[in-house]
Amino acid sequence: MRITGGKARGIKLDAPRDNQIRPATDSSREALFSSLGELPPQMRFLDLFAGTGSYGLEAWSRGSRGGVFVEKNRSLIPYLKANIERVGKSAGTSPSGILVVQRDVFKWHPSESSPFDLIFCDPPYDKWDDWAEPLFALMGNLLSPLGCIVLEQPADMKICLPGFERVKRLGKKRPRSPSLTIWKQAR
Repeated sequence: MRITGGKARGIKLDAPRDNQIRPATDSSREALFSSLGELPPQMRFLDLFAGTGSYGLEAWSRGSRGGVFVEKNRSLIPYLKANIERVGKSAGTSPSGILVVQRDVFKWHPSESSPFDLIFCDPPYDKWDDWAEPLFALMGNLLSPLGCIVLEQPADMKICLPGFERVKRLGKKRPRSPSLTIWKQAR
């Protein structure tokens, strides 16, 4: 698993070798960021269920000024912090604009007032039915007016929530294979 673009392109990301996470593949991140286009330089990201941080780190490498990683699993935090250090060093960027929060996404209360322009969300698939509504409510409260949400989900899962519109879908449509959807708040 490597950063696919920006100043830290090619930098290897560490991940545990067991099955505690399903990291986003290089090709899916590359397709996503190609679809998103150039990131505005003042953009801030939020990476929920961050795991190794591949989505947020990709945004940071591509010019984001910083953001927040939220991950509940304590055993993943050392991987996440090592990856932040590695990407920051390669990009020649200070991690001062990066915050790592080791907490359940639903128990996290952001202390900062500014909204996020890009929210990545890769929740455990088996919890989606219970989490869909509260998760989108949380993200809707944290999203800037022109921002977007990137959701990784099983390709065969149909999601439709009031107040949001799906802008794009990326990935294969095989059952249980990962698919990315890009959402914006409905106007």
